[in-house]
Amino acid sequence: MLSYAELSEQVDQLSEVLLQVGAYAGDRIVLHTDRSEQTLVALLAVLKIRAVYVPVDSAYTPKQLRHIVSDVEASVVLCTQKGAVALQDAEV
Repeated sequence: MLSYAELSEQVDQLSEVLLQVGAYAGDRIVLHTDRSEQTLVALLAVLKIRAVYVPVDSAYTPKQLRHIVSDVEASVVLCTQKGAVALQDAEV
């Protein structure tokens, strides 16, 4: 369990990373994660930079995942290692 201070620190760190990789306010950022503390960190970091999060069920097939990423024109995908493998051929 994270304390509020730890949560705030992790959100700040991830929001800085998102800005460094070129995410901007209004961009769509896909969250392909299991439900966890890290999902909350990711969601809050996306909101902090005033971007839009697109939650994607981790049970989706790689084909479905690639379709969603393409369809929403995501600028960034935050995912688990499993999600990264599924998106190998996707253009993000």
